[in-house]
Amino acid sequence: MSIVTKSAPIGRVQASLRMPLRVAILNNMPDSALIRTEEEFTSLLHAAVSDRPLEIRMYALPSVLRGEAGRTHIAANYLTMEALYRQPPDALIVTGTEPLAADLRLERYWTELSALIEWADSCAIPAMFSCLAAHAAVLHLDGIARTPLASKCFGVFRHDVETSHKLMAGVAHSVALPHTRWNGLETAALEYAGYDILCHSDTSGIGMFARTRGATWLFCQAHPEYAHANLLREYRRDVRRFLRRDRATYPELPQGYFSEGETQLLIAFRHRAIAQMDPRALEAFPLVHGVTPSRQGWRNVAAQVFANWLNQSVVTPSVVGIDAAIRTH
Repeated sequence: MSIVTKSAPIGRVQASLRMPLRVAILNNMPDSALIRTEEEFTSLLHAAVSDRPLEIRMYALPSVLRGEAGRTHIAANYLTMEALYRQPPDALIVTGTEPLAADLRLERYWTELSALIEWADSCAIPAMFSCLAAHAAVLHLDGIARTPLASKCFGVFRHDVETSHKLMAGVAHSVALPHTRWNGLETAALEYAGYDILCHSDTSGIGMFARTRGATWLFCQAHPEYAHANLLREYRRDVRRFLRRDRATYPELPQGYFSEGETQLLIAFRHRAIAQMDPRALEAFPLVHGVTPSRQGWRNVAAQVFANWLNQSVVTPSVVGIDAAIRTH
């Protein structure tokens, strides 16, 4: 099932062609975030694209574990991987998912995901890889393995921007971006392999990086597509997991996200919740919102970067033939 709409007039991509810009989103997020991720990337694309019809089609790897609700939603709203390979898009977005194995090559979806990466590379399709998908792509293409972090990188962090790079045109020298991950990539390893670092934080590491070979590929360790409430939602989820004894430790607060007053409320709640150790304690979870208005600008940054990526990458619709796509698959 495809989603075909006109983009918002406030967008940034100025394309002279009236043919639809065809973007494929390979959404591998867990069922609980499946629809929300669709909405976040769709909204971001509309903010980036103007003066050209925008066609968005959804896909998912069959080997990602799903519950009944997820399988039903995908069956009703997503196209098959065979359809993707038969009709290559003008641009491709690949999301990550919650990892189950320390080595990504041991994940049940690794064979399908690496085949997709190989296909997109051989067809020179402009692509964007989000978080775990970015880690998987550089591991498959260049053997660059992610490194476990001493603690979870979780919060909103200030990044220095390489403003001279074409993908960062129009972006400020310093931007705040959200992160949530247990692993990271080494800057030196990426640069040695020929990747360009687009923004970097002394605290959270690389936010975004890129490479241009057959096509321009954008990689995000940060989550510039996130809605503002996502980190709050994830923190509350991890508190619930602790109270259900699905995790051993109480989660740390996301850095740079809550106000000082909200932080004190959450610390007080933590003491009560640990003493109670009952999932029903969540009924008294404080009413907090997270992220002051001055820190909410990452969506504008994301729209500008996506506009630059599409402007640099998608001049005319893809011309890869069906036979060629099938051969590379």
